[in-house]
Amino acid sequence: MISIAATGAFIAFYVPAMPTRQYKIQIALAPLVTIVAGIASSFVKHWPAERLLPLYCAAMLSAALAFLGRRPWLRQGVLDYIEHGDQASAKAPLGVWVQLVLTMVVMGSLGVWLASAAR
Repeated sequence: MISIAATGAFIAFYVPAMPTRQYKIQIALAPLVTIVAGIASSFVKHWPAERLLPLYCAAMLSAALAFLGRRPWLRQGVLDYIEHGDQASAKAPLGVWVQLVLTMVVMGSLGVWLASAAR
């Protein structure tokens, strides 16, 4: 149930933020790609699926929380990337980097902790 909510939060945040139909489709498929990669990883590492769910939920929620309140900046950054490619001139402000790093560290740690508790 939590994984469905995390996926919904990811899609609800990122799909409207994408400026073109192609990017909307790509971002909507990201949870599916993440699930497939997680399942493949679980087969290789011989992990039970319940150990992957906390990691998946943490990844989806951290991606949405990392840019929470910064959707207009994210949309403009994607448009700049579309127009200028790797030469995109828009640099992220310090606040964006702080929010991104803190969110990834906190949610990543939470996901690893919950996955290790799911033994």
